[in-house]
Amino acid sequence: MKSGNKYQHGQALVIIAIAFLSLIAIVGLAVDGGYAYADRRQAQNAADTSAMAAALAYSNNTSISDSSILTLVVGSTSTNGYNNSSPRSIVTVTRLNAPGECDPYVAGVHFHVDITSQVPTFFSGVVGVNSITNHVSARSLSCPPHPAPAGLGNAITALDPTACPGVTVTGNTQIFVSSTTNQGIFVNSSCNEGINSSQVALAAGGNGTVTSPSVNVVGGVYGQNIFAPTVVNTGVEPLHFGFQWPVFTSAICGNTVTATTVGGVTTFTPGVYPGTNSTWSNKRFPPNTNVIMQPGVYCFDNSFEIQANTILNGSGITIVQRAGDTVFRGGNGVNLSAPTSGIYKGLLVFFPQTNTAGKLIVNGNAALKINGSLVAPWSTVELNGGGSVSAPLETQVIADTLKFAGSNNLYLTYNAENQYQVSVPGALELFR
Repeated sequence: MKSGNKYQHGQALVIIAIAFLSLIAIVGLAVDGGYAYADRRQAQNAADTSAMAAALAYSNNTSISDSSILTLVVGSTSTNGYNNSSPRSIVTVTRLNAPGECDPYVAGVHFHVDITSQVPTFFSGVVGVNSITNHVSARSLSCPPHPAPAGLGNAITALDPTACPGVTVTGNTQIFVSSTTNQGIFVNSSCNEGINSSQVALAAGGNGTVTSPSVNVVGGVYGQNIFAPTVVNTGVEPLHFGFQWPVFTSAICGNTVTATTVGGVTTFTPGVYPGTNSTWSNKRFPPNTNVIMQPGVYCFDNSFEIQANTILNGSGITIVQRAGDTVFRGGNGVNLSAPTSGIYKGLLVFFPQTNTAGKLIVNGNAALKINGSLVAPWSTVELNGGGSVSAPLETQVIADTLKFAGSNNLYLTYNAENQYQVSVPGALELFR
């Protein structure tokens, strides 16, 4: 009996030893596994933060070197304990081009941040596991700030997303549009309620014709025949603008314009018209028949209207129509051009949001010469003729809604490099 009890006591020790090792393994799994999981979360946060830091640095300075990016990333990850010192942690950064992931006017870049960390164990070493390896990664996209054409490459754009119609073509005018971007007319309205001309985004009638590199319409079209042989594309994606239009403060508009007349020619300086000059308070600009506009910004609180007998010349000018209409005619010779440099480069006419009631009208002929963008995002624009085959209107037209009418032919050419460009802010995005 005693011998039997002795064997039974030996078996119990083995069982207890095995149970003890199992208990240590379970504790090790709980403690060391929890510690490893916490480390993984911390490493992921470090990778996310540093990837976005790299994207922001590139957005602020597109010429930043890979070595500078790595220094920036390691500096960021080090605050969480990942200082790129083996064997504790290894941090790598890879820069890759991201074609097609930003808008067409800027090259995007991806930054891949990878962190490999070794987490020492407390209990698992008893069973031969001395460390646990974590590997995390994060990827960011950087689209730097950049200039872009105001109409995203279109020569003529009607922005209103719900107007029925957004663009109307009537009369007998012949419309010729050319563009260095190979993009012509864009109608942003999604209106497509029926086949009636008042229930579509683009309504065309009359005996005229429209020749354009392209005609793209979000909604429906009535009267496609006047666009032949140009193909009218319907159901296209609407435009998305990620920028703000310029703001012309009182400081930018300046003081009341001044005028000096010599030899029958009146020269105006930039500023506000009519401003505080009582002799101009009820007069449209220009109040004289032979006028020169000096370079600068002109802010109008009354209509700007070129009369049939007017001679008007001005280069490097920007017209801000704060109230009233802008009406261009050929007169006895009109030659106006926008600035060729600076923040208003290419901007000839701008209608702020406060002037939704005003209209921008072009009733020109071959005597009208303009070079600069006509931008009225909240107003109606009417194009009733202007330019010639040899001297087309060099412009881009952006409107809330747009009308083509009249009987004079319209010749318009758009060169994106010479027209107004907006400043598109940078965009950052994080992926995993």
